[in-house]
Amino acid sequence: MRLLHHLLAYPGQVCTRESCGEAAWGRPYDPELDRDALDKVVSKLRQRLATVDPALAAALQSRRGEGYLWQG
Repeated sequence: MRLLHHLLAYPGQVCTRESCGEAAWGRPYDPELDRDALDKVVSKLRQRLATVDPALAAALQSRRGEGYLWQG
């Protein structure tokens, strides 16, 4: 939920993986430790959004090498 709130605070802007990790876990993002975990959190968030409305899941977009954005 914290990750979604973070993305919604910056609609249409790319949020870095670092900022998304910090938002999700409340601590600094460690690429070595958190890379796969963040991907799983985003995937699970998309799945949950899709159960409400597939358009919501599509609004959560990935930007390879940069991060994620809410385009909704």
